[in-house]
Amino acid sequence: MIFGIGNIPGLSQMGKVNIIGGLINPSREGLVSIYVDGISSSKVVEILNSQGIRTHLRKADHYSGNILTPLNQDSCIRVSLCHYNSIEEVSQFLLAMNELCK
Repeated sequence: MIFGIGNIPGLSQMGKVNIIGGLINPSREGLVSIYVDGISSSKVVEILNSQGIRTHLRKADHYSGNILTPLNQDSCIRVSLCHYNSIEEVSQFLLAMNELCK
């Protein structure tokens, strides 16, 4: 997701996408949290979910606030991968994100 697949640009190549936790994070295990400049995280989640791409909204509450509040974000998008996700699903997500970020 971060660096892309084949000729599909990854999140790190999308100018409006901010990856929480940095690009290289040895503690990351299949979970990426992002926010998109100029589009609310709730709207991104709504659009992706309507396309069958399961994502989740994380609000700056007592769990995530210590990360999101210093970033001046009230929420972020959580994208999770697991052993059952396919390359095609990741490609679908990246294509949708590239379209959103145009």
